[in-house]
Amino acid sequence: MNAVTQRDLEGKVALVVGGSRNAGAAMADALAALGATTVISYSSDDTSAARTLDRMERHRVTVEAIRADASESREVDRLFQGVMRRFGHLDVVVHAPPMVNGTLLAEFTAPDFAQLRALHARSARNVLRASARHMAEDGHFIALPASPPSAGPCRAYSACKSGVERMVLSSAS
Repeated sequence: MNAVTQRDLEGKVALVVGGSRNAGAAMADALAALGATTVISYSSDDTSAARTLDRMERHRVTVEAIRADASESREVDRLFQGVMRRFGHLDVVVHAPPMVNGTLLAEFTAPDFAQLRALHARSARNVLRASARHMAEDGHFIALPASPPSAGPCRAYSACKSGVERMVLSSAS
C-alpha cells in the first residue's frame, strides 16, 4: 500500500458532513492539506464553521461551508446538489455527526434518544443515500467517529453508532 503524499488529493472534491468541529473539523483540515477542494456542512454554529474555514485556508485550496441539517433529508439533498452544481463531481464524503453529550444512561430520556438517533442513524441514512446518487464511482465514504466502548454511560450512543456501522457496511456490498 502506498503512503499518502502531501498533495495526493489535488483535483478531488471532499464533503465533510458535520465538518465544523471536533473530529469532522480535523478530517476536513486533513483533506484540505492533501489538496482536496473541501466543503464542510454544519447545522447551526456559524462561528465554528468560520473558524474551521480560516484554518483550512492555509492549505491554499478551495474551502467552503454550507449550513445544512443532516438529519433532514431535503437539506442533505440540497447540500449534495449544491456541491455537484458548484464543482461537477464529488470524490470523498465524510459523515461526522457530533459526539454524545455525556448524559448518563439512567438519565437518558426518550427525547434525548430520539435526538441522538436523528443525529447519527437518520443523518447517516440521508448522507449515504445522497452519496450513492452523487459520489464518483471510485469515491470514498468515511463514517466518523468510531464507536466508543459499549460499557458505561454511552450505551445509547453505542447503540446508535452500531446501527450506523451496519448501514455503512451493508451499503458497501
